Amino acid sequence: MGGAPCRGAEKPHASRGAAQYGEAMKRHTALHSLSHDHQNALARALRLRRARDADADDRHAEVTSFLEFATTRLEPHFVEEERLLARAAALAPDSVAIAAGGARMAADHDSLRAAFTDLATAGVPTGDDLHALGEQLTAHIRFEERELFEVLQHDVGDRLRELVDA
Repeated sequence: MGGAPCRGAEKPHASRGAAQYGEAMKRHTALHSLSHDHQNALARALRLRRARDADADDRHAEVTSFLEFATTRLEPHFVEEERLLARAAALAPDSVAIAAGGARMAADHDSLRAAFTDLATAGVPTGDDLHALGEQLTAHIRFEERELFEVLQHDVGDRLRELVDA
């Protein structure tokens, strides 16, 4: 498996996480759907950050819209990633990087779920609260794209497709 791109990889994906494996790896096609979800979530995170200066009515509208997105899109995405990491850990039980990445991902998901619940029960949040949630979501996605997915591609390689399809 080494640092060479695995079969099924298409687009180049430069990242900080790839540095430990040498040259940046191309994103494996099995991860494209998750990466596409990340693009949508990054757009939503940007809207949260931009809501910092919005009035209360606009912040309320953004919260309502975001919570619908979190329920219908992010939660199923989180579940899919958690299943993928559990399968990857079973396939590569000696991979410290998969174990550590999976633990961080799970902690991030738990923290984001708690933030979504707080958002749903808190009334109209401040602009700073929305900005902070947007930053938290962005940081989580960047971690997965730049580090976790690189680890999966390196440590699981060509078997990624069977893990995603399982």
